[in-house]
Amino acid sequence: MKKTGHGRDIYEIERLGLLEHAVVCRETTDGPGIVAAIGPRLKSEMGVVIGDSR
Repeated sequence: MKKTGHGRDIYEIERLGLLEHAVVCRETTDGPGIVAAIGPRLKSEMGVVIGDSR
């Protein structure tokens, strides 16, 4: 994420399982845009969930 310049958009990274992580972004961040930018650099699949923290 640092190589693509999106480090400032990430709030935290939560570990969900052995090889599963959740990337929590700021509210104003475009999640699909980050996936498009960093997706080709990953060796695994990745998806986006846009939700409300209420």
